[in-house]
Amino acid sequence: MGNMALSAEVMDRVERTYTAMERAIASDEARRELMRQEARADFLDGFGRHRDRKTGIVVDVHENDKGTAQTRAKLRPDTLVLLLNRGAERGLSQEQYDAAHLIRSAVTIIIAGMGLKACSMERLGGPGRSDGETETEWAVRVQEDYNAWVDVMAERAAAAKLVRRDSRAWQAGPVLDIVVDGMTCNEVAAARCMRDKAIVPALRDALDLYNDLRKHGRKSANRGNLSA
Repeated sequence: MGNMALSAEVMDRVERTYTAMERAIASDEARRELMRQEARADFLDGFGRHRDRKTGIVVDVHENDKGTAQTRAKLRPDTLVLLLNRGAERGLSQEQYDAAHLIRSAVTIIIAGMGLKACSMERLGGPGRSDGETETEWAVRVQEDYNAWVDVMAERAAAAKLVRRDSRAWQAGPVLDIVVDGMTCNEVAAARCMRDKAIVPALRDALDLYNDLRKHGRKSANRGNLSA
């Protein structure tokens, strides 16, 4: 009888532990999804701007049409190209530039949905596509890399707040303003209330983090030092 009672008690503990683990996993996934949603909202809705879901047009608080990122790209040089032309010390290295384009591709795929035709994915392919990798495999991998990057960026921003340091250096919003929305560094500095000189270093750190995650995973990124 004693053994039977003990067995029932052990089974009850196992069941409660398993239930607690399931809840913890679900809670962690919900937290990560919230971080992703907040990062996207930070990009799409930051500082009085919102994007019309049907047209993709960015409108300010006065409902003035600022045009799509594609329209602005046709009217002025790509900020990423300008930074690449400055070189690695004052702008971007080739590896950082390629990382920015992979982030741009990921956001394009996420916004458009997985209904993109193979030819569209082929055009997005650019840097980072492995030999023999299909368009669909590449699209899935790019989204996974992007989601992992957004998660770690959010974690570092939260860690910076805990130690009372400026978290904006690890916010995805300013990076996406440049990479996806086609804004200049000066425009981002004004919109995000950041110093002009802080924009490019923050962009470089974010792109280096993205490349580090792609190559080595989260463990290597977690070893990095937090900088404001």
